[in-house]
Amino acid sequence: MKGPTSGCGRQPTSQSKDVESGSPPPTAGATQMCWHHQQCTQDWTILLQWLVAVAEEQEVQDQAWDQVQDERELAWQDKPSKGDGCAKIQNQIESKEENTISMRDYATPSYSSC
Repeated sequence: MKGPTSGCGRQPTSQSKDVESGSPPPTAGATQMCWHHQQCTQDWTILLQWLVAVAEEQEVQDQAWDQVQDERELAWQDKPSKGDGCAKIQNQIESKEENTISMRDYATPSYSSC
């Protein structure tokens, strides 16, 4: 085939003097099929690009979620058990009571010398 060609099956875009005499001119149906094929191909490309973008975004979100879960797990492991927390609080209370009692001894005047 001679002359300018494009589209599906390298069909001529317009009749020209260079097109061989045996080639039929492009029909409206063939042109529409080529146009439809191009539109479908473009739509798939856009769809695939969108799909890749969504998959990448999902992977980033999954990694962030995993990191949060790991941090929570580490925090939970570092957290003292309930019994340890109660014992620690009890020790703090006893320590404050001892300090309070010893402060009273210093603050109360001694009348033994009278």
